[in-house]
Amino acid sequence: MHTNHADPIYACVLHGDYYDWRYVERLRSMLRRHADPKITLHVFTEPTRTVPSDYYRHDLRPWDQVHGPRQGWWYKMQMFDPRHGLGRVIYLDLDVVLVGDCSWLAGLDPAYFWAPRDFRYIWRPACQQINSSVMVWDNLRFPEIWRAFAEQDIAYVMRRFKGDQDYIYSSLPQDRLRFIDPGLIKSWRWEIHDGGIDPVTRRPWRPGSGGLLTPDARILVFHGQPKPHEISDPVITQH
Repeated sequence: MHTNHADPIYACVLHGDYYDWRYVERLRSMLRRHADPKITLHVFTEPTRTVPSDYYRHDLRPWDQVHGPRQGWWYKMQMFDPRHGLGRVIYLDLDVVLVGDCSWLAGLDPAYFWAPRDFRYIWRPACQQINSSVMVWDNLRFPEIWRAFAEQDIAYVMRRFKGDQDYIYSSLPQDRLRFIDPGLIKSWRWEIHDGGIDPVTRRPWRPGSGGLLTPDARILVFHGQPKPHEISDPVITQH
């Protein structure tokens, strides 16, 4: 059990066979280069999976009702379970790519729950949902996220909400939610690849140019397709 709540822990979730262990290794490598060279990555995964001793493992309890391509999304919810003994958490999806200094993640005010805005805001500026690819929070300060979830049937929750991020957003006190600076976290598909997409025409600004990093970009998010291992762009292979 992780009991030192003063320092945040870095965490990821690996469930099923959509991603293999190499994604965990790459995430740790990127975090050690761009955030903290001494981190021990916390991995939430199935009890049957072998985890090397230089990682900190957390066993995910099986949910028979959770299956299909979105199952990994919902298993993220177990990070909020107080039985894991976590305090401050910096969570990243396995398919994010770090392209610059990310030490600022540990300095975000622990009084708030931090996440990027859902990238639909590019098309709909009024959209206030979160994207759960990157989340920073203190479990001790946000017990209501798990408490409300644990009181419900997970099959019902999955029918009512499209994914974990919609549920998390609905359970958060809105005055304690903060969005991470949109300049720091970018959508690969909609903001970086081929110069990004014109929100009006839905066409790339610079077709055929490949990945063009914006000056402040630190983390690239791969929602939807393709995933990093399917891309040969120099920006991705470099990082």
